[in-house]
Amino acid sequence: MAGFQRKTPLLGIFSRDDQANYQWLIDSAYSAVPDIRLVYIANDSGETFREEVHKCTFAILYHTATRGRINITNVTDSLYDVELQYLYNILGKENVVVVIDDLEDSSVEKDRILESQPRLGHLARDVFLFSVEEKERIPLFNQQKNVIFDPKVAQLIRLIKDKCPMQSWNNTYSHCYCVSHYWCANIHRADSFAMTTRRNYKMAMEMTKAFRIEF
Repeated sequence: MAGFQRKTPLLGIFSRDDQANYQWLIDSAYSAVPDIRLVYIANDSGETFREEVHKCTFAILYHTATRGRINITNVTDSLYDVELQYLYNILGKENVVVVIDDLEDSSVEKDRILESQPRLGHLARDVFLFSVEEKERIPLFNQQKNVIFDPKVAQLIRLIKDKCPMQSWNNTYSHCYCVSHYWCANIHRADSFAMTTRRNYKMAMEMTKAFRIEF
């Protein structure tokens, strides 16, 4: 039991944009993983950014087209060259996706973006594009008892669930509960039969040390 560690599923959303721009993404992703870390990327936040990346198991790099350009990487004045590379280095391609919204027409943009910014395809598992109209509809869908109608959102959520499985949470908490329950049951039994002797007390303390799990 000593040295037992499990990295808790944690989704990180990294962006240079305000949270209000991607609140729809937070609300949608919450159904897949309850622990979401929002990380604002500033020009001087390199150390903080790196620390947050190491805490995550899956990452979304978010960008809005309202900035005027889709300049993520491979282009002049790109915004995320260093950050995207670091996400790839630490989490791996399979655990990094890029989300871009507020496009005029998302259906024809993906191939053009991947062709002009090829590092996106090399460093991220997928790129999800959403038009202004699609983005406006998503919050309405999220209000319908967590039913996700947008197929691209549904695909993204399935991917997050696959990479941040709730079973990891359940296994950890279930394991801790079983250990705690076993310890308490034996102490209760000892009390019931008036067996709280020095030997039983020592054994109980040894059990506590043996099965202690720190979070």
